[in-house]
Amino acid sequence: MGKLRLMWRAPLLAGFALAILPAIAQEPAPPQSHRMPVARKFSYTCNGGVAVDVTLRGERARVVFKDQSYSMKHMQSGSGARYSDGTIVWWNKGYEGFLQDESDPSHPKMLAENCKQVSPSQGT
Repeated sequence: MGKLRLMWRAPLLAGFALAILPAIAQEPAPPQSHRMPVARKFSYTCNGGVAVDVTLRGERARVVFKDQSYSMKHMQSGSGARYSDGTIVWWNKGYEGFLQDESDPSHPKMLAENCKQVSPSQGT
């Protein structure tokens, strides 16, 4: 009777082992990096000789204009790249861009226009 009991359990244990074996054999997922994305810096010269400096890091941008710094998030746009802090907007396409105050959406105010990139991207 002891052999009969073991014969009945053996296929059950083998089936259980086969069921969990793939889960045990899987390689663990590689650890996610907690490193910040590399910053890319761009400098622009705009109409009137004004300067705009833009640092992009992932989906965020830091825009410096006339000693004022704006922290912006990437926003959806139909063309080019658009970043905004909810009031000030930096919009660029290719090597050109502009900075605009949209605190009054019906009357946006151009802060810097016809901006042309003067320095290449740099990683920091």
